[in-house]
This record gives sequence, structure tokens and C-alpha cells, in this order.
Amino acid sequence: MSRQQPGMRGRGVHTASLADPQQLCENRSDDFFLGVDDLRKDPFPRTADPLMKPGEVRDLLGVSRTWVYAAAADGRIPSIRLGGQAGPLRFVRADVEAWLEEQRAAWLPGRR
Repeated sequence: MSRQQPGMRGRGVHTASLADPQQLCENRSDDFFLGVDDLRKDPFPRTADPLMKPGEVRDLLGVSRTWVYAAAADGRIPSIRLGGQAGPLRFVRADVEAWLEEQRAAWLPGRR
């Protein structure tokens, strides 16, 4: 059963019961609502690889944790900060692995 939101009288904006997601979409046909069954199975789909913490990147690369933080701050290694600049530092595994391959391809013997 749907009801009108407070403060929205006369504007035609209604909320539906969250107990039945199908009710929310029963009269909708646009593409946005085509994935209701998928959302019912897993409302928060996850990526294949969870985000990596700095310690995990340190272990993968064999460097110090301090180097990982400094490289991320300087933009030398791809990273993200969750929730803004003060948020925790995380890494997408695929990005780190692609970056590592780029570094290997660009390396020339005898150069530091």
C-alpha cells in the first residue's frame, strides 16, 4: 500500500512499502526498474575483488608501508580515499596490477 509523503500533498509523490519491492515497480516499464529481481538476490552487488588495504599492497609489492602511503600521496601508484581526503586509503587490485605491468614494461636495465 502506498501513502503520500508528508509535505508533498498535491504533488503526486508517493512512497511504497519496502517490504515488497515489486509493488514499487509494478506500473513502471522503463529500463531503470528492469533489475528488481537481481537486487532482491543481492541488493549490494560487490566487485570481484574487494579493495586492498595499504598493508596488502605492501605485501604484494614487497615495499614498506611508508612507501605505499608516500607513493599514493604523490600519485605514483593508483589509489582512492574513501569519503574524501581524510578517509581511509584503499587500492583497486586490478589498478595496482595494471600499474605494476606498466612499470615492468617501462623498466630499462641499468636505470634507477
